[in-house]
Amino acid sequence: MSIFCKLFLVFILCSSTFFAQKTVGIYYVGLRLEEPLVNDIKTANPSNDVTNRFSSKALFPQYLIDSLNQEVIRFSEKLTGGKAKYIYKISATQDTVFTSSGGEIEGFPRNSKKAALLSGCDEYLDIRFTLLSKGGREIPMPAGKPSFYKPSLLISISKFDKTGVLIKKYKYNFTEFYWKSNVKKTVFVKHIIDRRNALLHPEDLYILLRKGFEMTEEKIENNE
Repeated sequence: MSIFCKLFLVFILCSSTFFAQKTVGIYYVGLRLEEPLVNDIKTANPSNDVTNRFSSKALFPQYLIDSLNQEVIRFSEKLTGGKAKYIYKISATQDTVFTSSGGEIEGFPRNSKKAALLSGCDEYLDIRFTLLSKGGREIPMPAGKPSFYKPSLLISISKFDKTGVLIKKYKYNFTEFYWKSNVKKTVFVKHIIDRRNALLHPEDLYILLRKGFEMTEEKIENNE
């Protein structure tokens, strides 16, 4: 083999290693709602038959869960610069997938770091958002209706390397949801059943959580 061919092979190997995108395993996503907010969902959407915060029935309609899944993946990939995927905990019989429950929005992984490390990813993420009914500023409701709630958002994100060593931890407490000057703050869904008072619907809570991801991105970018 000529020297040129050897050098070319070395270049190809080095290039493939350099451009290989790292994999990021998301093993825990907790999008938790405080109990008064869960009860609001039940009152605002009686057809959903949501019982309480320990209910096995879906808190959110599937289309909102799908949108939140996309948002979590997008956020994780922007945070890490890698290709993100969920790592679910599966029962020994391989017929049960453990997902978020007990006041958390369903459908997201609820795994342990120890189990996740077996997947061989380059980095791992533990993401936890807790939306509280108090602690912040009042959010304007459609049609000027009053609101019982002044929501705030607690955020904790832990990033680990492939051996499970903590790389970075982010913790924020957002007490005000803000929008850019050209976007109205009253962005909540205006026509869903009967709002009846100050009820927050799943669509409203989805908007707050999505805004929380955006605000977290801005906070991280400004601090790093």
